[in-house]
Amino acid sequence: MRKLNRYLVIAIAMTMIACGGMTSDVGELDAVLSQDFGGLSEEDEEPMFGEEDTYADLEEADADPEAEHDSDPAEAEAESITDESVTDLEDEDGERPERDRAVVFAIRAAWGRKHFDPADTALTQWNPTFTTDCGVLGIRRLVRFDREDSVVRPRTGPQSASFVSATAPSFDGVVLALAIPAAERECVRTGTLTITSDALPEDIVLPLSPDFGNTRLRVEVEEHREFVLMAQRVERRDGSRCIKGYVGGRWIRATNADGAIADKGRFYGRVLGPMGELRGHIRGVWGQPREGRFEGRQVMFGKLIDVEGRFIGLMAGRYGEGHWGGGWHLKPSYRNLHGFMGGLYEVAPDETFDGGLFRGRYASAACETPGVEEPLAGDDEEGTN
Repeated sequence: MRKLNRYLVIAIAMTMIACGGMTSDVGELDAVLSQDFGGLSEEDEEPMFGEEDTYADLEEADADPEAEHDSDPAEAEAESITDESVTDLEDEDGERPERDRAVVFAIRAAWGRKHFDPADTALTQWNPTFTTDCGVLGIRRLVRFDREDSVVRPRTGPQSASFVSATAPSFDGVVLALAIPAAERECVRTGTLTITSDALPEDIVLPLSPDFGNTRLRVEVEEHREFVLMAQRVERRDGSRCIKGYVGGRWIRATNADGAIADKGRFYGRVLGPMGELRGHIRGVWGQPREGRFEGRQVMFGKLIDVEGRFIGLMAGRYGEGHWGGGWHLKPSYRNLHGFMGGLYEVAPDETFDGGLFRGRYASAACETPGVEEPLAGDDEEGTN
């Protein structure tokens, strides 16, 4: 009952958002989309773009796992090895060779509905278990867990993590750290990550490799439900300016003055670090411009700020068939490419037009494995736009 009451509150909040600043009529969106970078600037903003009520539900989405180390030795071992492995990457002088460092992957997984629907009150029991035969699994964040959802403790061992989780109108998820100490790093070429769940049609077995950090997985479970997993390799912090993390939030369709739903709209969400720590916020627009250099193409533009509202960057990219991707820029210039962004999105149907979701990753170009998302290129010769 607590879960359903909570979703009722979310539904009310989303109705308020649909009537407020995060959606707009199609005429306003057409004008914005026809401008380079959607007319977005490098100016600082108020925290959360001054839309605290809009972002309120997203801000409450994640929680620390509250590990019970004293009564769960497997949890304590996993967290200890994870912390030591992350510390091992902080090689300030950069003199140690790569082969002598730990390997750490940040994994963000979610399961439940593709889009938010307050009318769907039927629970899906997921109860997922993540198991590896290489390294250990540290539990870093719980995503949208309610009181009825939990970590199964004591854990059977540091290489396995199980959860009690049921979803109805929305989704649950976790952020895991797959940490492989330097002395064991050769197993990254032969190991596996296996996911089992009461709701999955079959087990998911993912082979590990040095490129496991490029993994992006979407598994259809049944109508309107899915399991999604993204990973990133955590790189050493030695002044290389490599910045990585995740983004995620709502994908909203716009409405005309007469209430008709359009195939264009806005998105807004949070900017997170690899282990789920809040770094800032993002918002932007998507659709097909009626004029301008990208006339008729499915494009999206966004702006990123930190938690204090300071400018982080602009995003310019494309979307289509459930995928989005583009460039991360430090000023409105297509040739001024700072990094890459991309991931998955789901457009909600007309009856729940404000319930769409998007998820993704970002990485600066200075990273050794920045990702493969395609930036949006301009056709200007000088590169000033």
